Amino acid sequence: MNKTQFFIVNMIVTTLEYYLIYYICNVLLDNQSLSIIITISLLTLSMILYYILNKSGVINSNDYTEEEINEVYSEYAELIQKAETLSGKSIQFGLVDNKNIMAAAMEYNDVIYVNKAFPIRKYLMEGVIAHELGHVISGSSKKILVAQIRVTVLLAGIVKFIGGALSYSNNGFSKSVRVVVYIFYMALNAINLIILFPFMKREEYIANSNAIKLGAGDSLRCYYYSNIYKRSGNLDLFDLSHPKINDMLHAMNTEMNLVHDYETDVYAVDGVIHYVSNTKDKIEKDVKTFNWYIHTADRNTGSVQNTIGLMYYRGIGTEKSIDDAIIWFKKAAENDIIVALYNVGRMYSELEEFELAIPWYEQAISKDYRLAYIKLGEILEKNEDMISKAYELYYAGAKKGIKECGKKLIEFIKK
Repeated sequence: MNKTQFFIVNMIVTTLEYYLIYYICNVLLDNQSLSIIITISLLTLSMILYYILNKSGVINSNDYTEEEINEVYSEYAELIQKAETLSGKSIQFGLVDNKNIMAAAMEYNDVIYVNKAFPIRKYLMEGVIAHELGHVISGSSKKILVAQIRVTVLLAGIVKFIGGALSYSNNGFSKSVRVVVYIFYMALNAINLIILFPFMKREEYIANSNAIKLGAGDSLRCYYYSNIYKRSGNLDLFDLSHPKINDMLHAMNTEMNLVHDYETDVYAVDGVIHYVSNTKDKIEKDVKTFNWYIHTADRNTGSVQNTIGLMYYRGIGTEKSIDDAIIWFKKAAENDIIVALYNVGRMYSELEEFELAIPWYEQAISKDYRLAYIKLGEILEKNEDMISKAYELYYAGAKKGIKECGKKLIEFIKK
């Protein structure tokens, strides 16, 4: 259903709805003039309610200076500019501080608002904003404008608010009342279940697809998975306008061509590994992480090579293998990862191949890697002919402010 079709259908449904109100008033009161007055009053009330809901300060950025808004905007400027290119329209940015809005960001009338009262980690926030930008690109808020001013939508919104308030109570009676309120809520939404909500759910999928195009798919998936962990993938009874998180994730994984379990459960955002699986089994997570690095990560990157080396050395997600660790640490060292120089030396030390370890420690020291001073000094101490060199090394390290070298130097003096 495109924008025009949705507009026409909602105009028809809205007209039928208002006619139904008029008809009920006419039948119940059997007074045509009075029923007209009541119908007009209901329509007026709906417009007043709509105005109050949208102008009551729920979305309000007037308390923030332009500098404060621009400071947050600059963090996501590249993302917003991409969305402007895709949508062909200018996108405004604002701030809101409202604890009653259970969302980190929202979109209204082509304006993206960040909720300061609902902070989340930056790598998650990028995905949330990308999702809202996805709504701007699709123009969903413009499309449902007619639906928003229908009497049933406004009344259902009030009932939903009551149901939400009852959800915070642990009292058994309140929970029972919530079920009764939900039945009334469903009755109000009889027509909306057929026309409005399927359309709104489809728009959620479209927004996610647009977020992927903006390059924030991983971040958005991580946000959804974090919510699955909290809510077990279920929606609140009263949330009829959003698809289940599991369904949205399945669609995103399919669109992003993620077919292996380690691709859908573990991935990196800004070079940091994030676990998105619900499993609490550490061994299973380790295996998935190792598989992600081996099969998905860029193995030509030094940091990735060093991490793979550490996983082989510690036996994380795979069998421990110092020989394999050395191979990967050497690759990382070739890519100018300083700690990898030290790691190669450490591997040879564990194999007691000290002659092979020494040149790697020396390279690490030349790059001012502090731990290498201690490890190389300990090797030199074992050889009587090298004790003076060990002393000189500790002295050089102590001059650089390395506490451990200072302690070693004091031990030498005491001898």
